[in-house]
Amino acid sequence: MMMSTGIIAVALATISSTCHGFSAQPSKPVSMWQILQNEPSTTAFPTIFAPGGSRGEYMDGYSKAAMMERCHDDYKWSFLEKKDSVPQQVEEERVEMMSHLYQNCQLFKYVCMVAFAEHYLMDDDDDWNTSKAYETFMRQKEMQPLSQLIFGGVVWDAWQQDDKLPTLYKEKGIDYVRMHCNFGDGNIIGGAAQLLTPSNNPLFGKLARAAKECQVNKMVPLILMQVPWREEDSDDYFNQAMKSLADELRFAGVECKQVILETRPPIGISAQQEEGLSTIARQDGLPNRSKHVQVNEQSIPRHHNCRFLCRRRLHQRRMSNSDAR
Repeated sequence: MMMSTGIIAVALATISSTCHGFSAQPSKPVSMWQILQNEPSTTAFPTIFAPGGSRGEYMDGYSKAAMMERCHDDYKWSFLEKKDSVPQQVEEERVEMMSHLYQNCQLFKYVCMVAFAEHYLMDDDDDWNTSKAYETFMRQKEMQPLSQLIFGGVVWDAWQQDDKLPTLYKEKGIDYVRMHCNFGDGNIIGGAAQLLTPSNNPLFGKLARAAKECQVNKMVPLILMQVPWREEDSDDYFNQAMKSLADELRFAGVECKQVILETRPPIGISAQQEEGLSTIARQDGLPNRSKHVQVNEQSIPRHHNCRFLCRRRLHQRRMSNSDAR
């Protein structure tokens, strides 16, 4: 699991330190789609992410197998050493833990979005009970005040293969659909120029069509786009990818005001080089880069008339077992 926080925010309201005493509660949950449709981006961002981008996204988008690995490796649930324990008992214990987490309103002082793996949306069966955690989150969503809204998302792993969004997403009241697109390193891409023409890489078109499919169903597409960011010409990769994506989104008829774009700003040095920097050098900024690199609307070529609600992944951290409690 990981937490990612956003940037570019305007003050909206002071977040209370407790679950009580909040301002008016909506008669029914406000959807992310409604906010982005009805508000300009200058107010939509703080409405979702709160003042200063102080609330971020909690990722719970792991496969069943990966969830069990995380329980063993991070939570130290050594079920292999428990002779009286079977994997299903461990699975049920984790579901109980996550359900407890999502009904704890202290979490939502820092989290505004939770991205679930698709299997969280499935109805319960005899072997798996993950839907309980998602249902707990949805009940909590209904109780959230207007000053501290929360939104449920799903990781759509099959967006490259499927033309249609699973009907389950709409039935379960999903706010946003997360799509991960990794173009690979420079050797795989073959140089930044290969990203300039969308026809050279079909992923741009597939992303755009998938984003349009989300919007047709009134769900916000959240695109995580990864291009080389530690190479010397990482600026070129980034700029070419942004231009090609904007072209394809416009061609597909995507309303870019209702798209969330997440990416890593280029820094142009390797991890080894960064480790070699002194503390002062880190504080002063990486070579040839501002220490306040920001992804915003100006990152998109103006002549494409595309406006994105943009986020930057500032940091990721694994939540420990004590955090989850």
